[in-house]
Amino acid sequence: MASTQCQREVFNKIYANLSLHKLEDAVEIDLRGDEIILKSFKYSTKVSYFYIPEGVTTLLSSCFSGTDLTIIKIPPTVTKVGYACFANCANLRTIKAPVSLMSEAESLRYGNNSEIVFY
Repeated sequence: MASTQCQREVFNKIYANLSLHKLEDAVEIDLRGDEIILKSFKYSTKVSYFYIPEGVTTLLSSCFSGTDLTIIKIPPTVTKVGYACFANCANLRTIKAPVSLMSEAESLRYGNNSEIVFY
């Protein structure tokens, strides 16, 4: 189980990344027990790359939908990916995902033409 301190550190890393893009209010994050869940980027089209820190466990449905992401790397701590997580991401070319998410390939690829690179 993730400690509150660990969750706070991950939370701070997410917001540090967002502040680089001046998008501090553009994301919803939910902490449930030992889960750290990215819920929505609200069609934040300004961001072309986003660093998902270790510790995030879930990407909800349509989480990054409609963003201008070109590349995304999903850390191995993510165990759940919602359907259409990257839908309508016209610029998305590469999704780097841990092999543990191979069964989620359809959800990762839905609504975009990206290449999925499993590591």
